[in-house]
Amino acid sequence: ENRGTIVETGPNNSIAQAQFLPLAEGDEDQILSVTAGADDIEYFDNEFFGESGDDWFRLEYKGSQERLLSVNLMPTDHFVAARIRAYAPDGQEFIEGKHLNETTHEQVEEHRTAIVRTLKPGGVILLRVEANSPGYDLEVRVRRPAPFCGPPHPGRLGMFDHNAQAFPLV
Repeated sequence: ENRGTIVETGPNNSIAQAQFLPLAEGDEDQILSVTAGADDIEYFDNEFFGESGDDWFRLEYKGSQERLLSVNLMPTDHFVAARIRAYAPDGQEFIEGKHLNETTHEQVEEHRTAIVRTLKPGGVILLRVEANSPGYDLEVRVRRPAPFCGPPHPGRLGMFDHNAQAFPLV
């Protein structure tokens, strides 16, 4: 499992400025931990919430097999509205492999702090983080999708997904 820690650098406020997150060249499982902050907006009274302060990150998957991408956003302040979204390079929302828990009927506002998508070989995904917080962490996982051949893999993946969906701010 390849692990890496990245510190956000700016400006990364648009698709064109998206910060590159380095994925390993092969097909192995990977975890990237990004430490970042949305300190370019007013924290307590942000009248431009949803219009400014978003951070963009770019993932380029160079593996040879399809992979599962799961991303968990953890703002330092548990009382701010936050969300993460995935886009294709053309600016259209990327929904391939979207987790069933991300359906719109579950909540009125789209404040999703955990998403799942499918990575294809040669694929590019842009992550848009709306944290409205002076600090946040982003955990990016690239994993082999099911079916699995042994018990450790589905259990580990299931626990990560459960924790991200049920306890997104822990």
